[in-house]
Amino acid sequence: MKGSRSALIFAILILNGTGLFAQSQGEKLFKENNPADAVQVLENEISNGIVSENTYNFLGLGYYQLQEYEKSVKAFQRGIDVQPGNLKILSYNQGNSYFALKEYKAAAECYSRALQVEPSFYEALLNRANSLLMGNQLRASRSDYAAFVEKN
Repeated sequence: MKGSRSALIFAILILNGTGLFAQSQGEKLFKENNPADAVQVLENEISNGIVSENTYNFLGLGYYQLQEYEKSVKAFQRGIDVQPGNLKILSYNQGNSYFALKEYKAAAECYSRALQVEPSFYEALLNRANSLLMGNQLRASRSDYAAFVEKN
Protein backbone atom coordinates (compact mmCIF):
# COMPACT_ATOMS: atom_id res chain seq x y z
CA MET A 1 0.00 0.00 0.00
CA LYS A 2 2.79 2.40 0.95
CA GLY A 3 4.60 1.85 -2.37
CA SER A 4 1.49 2.36 -4.48
CA ARG A 5 0.58 5.50 -2.53
CA SER A 6 4.06 6.94 -3.16
CA ALA A 7 3.78 6.07 -6.84
CA LEU A 8 0.38 7.77 -7.02
CA ILE A 9 1.68 10.93 -5.32
CA PHE A 10 4.69 10.94 -7.66
CA ALA A 11 2.44 10.56 -10.72
CA ILE A 12 0.20 13.42 -9.56
CA LEU A 13 3.21 15.65 -9.01
CA ILE A 14 4.54 14.80 -12.46
CA LEU A 15 1.21 15.49 -14.16
CA ASN A 16 0.38 18.64 -12.18
CA GLY A 17 3.91 19.95 -11.94
CA THR A 18 4.83 20.02 -15.60
CA GLY A 19 4.34 23.78 -15.56
CA LEU A 20 6.96 24.11 -12.84
CA PHE A 21 9.71 23.16 -15.23
CA ALA A 22 8.15 24.42 -18.44
CA GLN A 23 10.18 26.72 -20.58
CA SER A 24 9.08 29.05 -23.29
CA GLN A 25 9.73 28.30 -26.93
CA GLY A 26 12.28 31.13 -27.02
CA GLU A 27 14.18 29.70 -24.05
CA LYS A 28 14.11 26.28 -25.67
CA LEU A 29 15.52 27.68 -28.93
CA PHE A 30 18.27 29.47 -27.02
CA LYS A 31 19.21 26.29 -25.17
CA GLU A 32 19.30 24.48 -28.53
CA ASN A 33 21.98 26.99 -29.63
CA ASN A 34 19.70 28.81 -32.03
CA PRO A 35 20.07 32.43 -30.90
CA ALA A 36 18.77 34.00 -34.13
CA ASP A 37 15.39 32.31 -33.83
CA ALA A 38 15.43 32.56 -30.04
CA VAL A 39 15.64 36.36 -29.98
CA GLN A 40 12.77 36.68 -32.44
CA VAL A 41 10.58 34.32 -30.47
CA LEU A 42 11.56 35.85 -27.12
CA GLU A 43 10.73 39.35 -28.37
CA ASN A 44 7.35 38.04 -29.55
CA GLU A 45 6.74 36.27 -26.24
CA ILE A 46 7.51 39.48 -24.34
CA SER A 47 5.11 41.41 -26.58
CA ASN A 48 2.43 38.86 -25.72
CA GLY A 49 3.12 39.01 -21.98
CA ILE A 50 4.83 35.63 -21.80
CA VAL A 51 7.72 36.46 -19.49
CA SER A 52 9.52 34.08 -17.19
CA GLU A 53 12.22 34.77 -14.65
CA ASN A 54 14.88 34.15 -17.32
CA THR A 55 13.28 35.65 -20.42
CA TYR A 56 15.29 38.88 -20.50
CA ASN A 57 18.50 37.11 -19.59
CA PHE A 58 18.07 34.68 -22.49
CA LEU A 59 17.11 37.54 -24.79
CA GLY A 60 20.24 39.50 -23.88
CA LEU A 61 22.43 36.43 -24.17
CA GLY A 62 20.91 35.65 -27.56
CA TYR A 63 21.76 39.11 -28.86
CA TYR A 64 25.23 38.74 -27.32
CA GLN A 65 25.80 35.48 -29.18
CA LEU A 66 24.72 37.19 -32.38
CA GLN A 67 27.32 39.89 -31.62
CA GLU A 68 24.55 42.49 -31.46
CA TYR A 69 26.00 43.95 -28.28
CA GLU A 70 23.99 47.18 -28.22
CA LYS A 71 20.74 45.21 -28.45
CA SER A 72 22.11 42.92 -25.77
CA VAL A 73 22.76 45.86 -23.43
CA LYS A 74 19.22 47.14 -24.03
CA ALA A 75 17.66 43.72 -23.45
CA PHE A 76 19.43 43.35 -20.11
CA GLN A 77 18.33 46.88 -19.16
CA ARG A 78 14.73 46.05 -20.02
CA GLY A 79 15.02 43.07 -17.70
CA ILE A 80 16.55 45.17 -14.92
CA ASP A 81 13.71 47.65 -15.25
CA VAL A 82 10.93 45.06 -14.93
CA GLN A 83 12.63 42.29 -12.93
CA PRO A 84 14.79 43.94 -10.25
CA GLY A 85 14.96 40.59 -8.47
CA ASN A 86 17.34 39.46 -11.24
CA LEU A 87 19.64 42.47 -10.82
CA LYS A 88 22.71 40.37 -10.11
CA ILE A 89 22.76 38.23 -13.25
CA LEU A 90 21.27 40.84 -15.58
CA SER A 91 23.81 43.46 -14.45
CA TYR A 92 26.68 40.99 -14.78
CA ASN A 93 25.68 40.00 -18.31
CA GLN A 94 25.03 43.62 -19.24
CA GLY A 95 28.58 44.32 -18.07
CA ASN A 96 29.86 41.62 -20.40
CA SER A 97 28.01 43.27 -23.29
CA TYR A 98 29.45 46.69 -22.46
CA PHE A 99 32.90 45.11 -22.25
CA ALA A 100 32.42 43.65 -25.74
CA LEU A 101 31.54 47.17 -26.91
CA LYS A 102 34.77 48.41 -25.27
CA GLU A 103 32.70 50.65 -22.99
CA TYR A 104 34.78 49.77 -19.96
CA LYS A 105 33.44 52.39 -17.54
CA ALA A 106 29.85 51.23 -18.11
CA ALA A 107 30.96 47.60 -17.80
CA ALA A 108 32.65 48.31 -14.45
CA GLU A 109 29.47 50.02 -13.21
CA CYS A 110 27.41 46.97 -14.14
CA TYR A 111 29.78 44.61 -12.35
CA SER A 112 29.65 46.91 -9.31
CA ARG A 113 25.84 46.64 -9.29
CA ALA A 114 26.10 42.86 -9.40
CA LEU A 115 28.58 42.94 -6.52
CA GLN A 116 26.22 45.11 -4.47
CA VAL A 117 23.66 42.33 -4.69
CA GLU A 118 26.19 39.59 -3.90
CA PRO A 119 29.60 40.72 -2.63
CA SER A 120 30.98 37.19 -3.03
CA PHE A 121 30.23 37.15 -6.79
CA TYR A 122 33.90 36.74 -7.65
CA GLU A 123 33.40 36.49 -11.41
CA ALA A 124 31.95 40.01 -11.30
CA LEU A 125 34.90 41.18 -9.22
CA LEU A 126 37.38 39.77 -11.73
CA ASN A 127 35.49 41.22 -14.68
CA ARG A 128 35.33 44.60 -12.95
CA ALA A 129 39.10 44.44 -12.46
CA ASN A 130 39.52 43.69 -16.17
CA SER A 131 37.21 46.59 -17.09
CA LEU A 132 39.06 49.00 -14.85
CA LEU A 133 42.37 47.87 -16.31
CA MET A 134 41.15 48.35 -19.86
CA GLY A 135 39.76 51.75 -18.85
CA ASN A 136 43.21 52.72 -17.61
CA GLN A 137 42.15 52.85 -13.96
CA LEU A 138 45.21 50.99 -12.81
CA ARG A 139 45.00 51.51 -9.03
CA ALA A 140 41.37 50.49 -8.86
CA SER A 141 42.00 47.44 -11.06
CA ARG A 142 44.99 46.45 -8.91
CA SER A 143 42.80 46.64 -5.82
CA ASP A 144 40.14 44.42 -7.41
CA TYR A 145 42.71 41.92 -8.62
CA ALA A 146 44.22 41.74 -5.13
CA ALA A 147 40.76 41.22 -3.59
CA PHE A 148 39.97 38.54 -6.15
CA VAL A 149 43.19 36.63 -5.44
CA GLU A 150 42.70 36.97 -1.69
CA LYS A 151 39.10 35.72 -1.82
CA ASN A 152 39.80 32.88 -4.21
